[in-house]
Amino acid sequence: MSTLPSPHGPAPSAESDRTALNLAREGACRFTDPELFFPPDAFAPTHPRVRAAKKICDGCPVARQCLELALRHKETHGIWGGMTSVERRHLMRRPGPRRATVPGRSVTGTRRTEPLRSVA
Repeated sequence: MSTLPSPHGPAPSAESDRTALNLAREGACRFTDPELFFPPDAFAPTHPRVRAAKKICDGCPVARQCLELALRHKETHGIWGGMTSVERRHLMRRPGPRRATVPGRSVTGTRRTEPLRSVA
């Protein structure tokens, strides 16, 4: 297991280490207390803490990579790339290839138009 930093904890592979290091350097969350991104799962998506974390992700230049990392490694906790663990589970349960866009999620302040890379 690597000791390179990531925005939310250790990364499990060399490729993930590079991605995580990039996220840690460029992520909008880099100056934010990580606790904000790990609210209890019982918190509703409308809870102020969840909304605050998602707002940071909305303006993040590496939010897409953060979300892809979480999906690839099946992160079960926290807000990654602007999606809660519940939202990521719903996305992963969708039938068909996981190249579909995430409806209504904003990554750079505008509606996402590019599909996520396949994580399967």
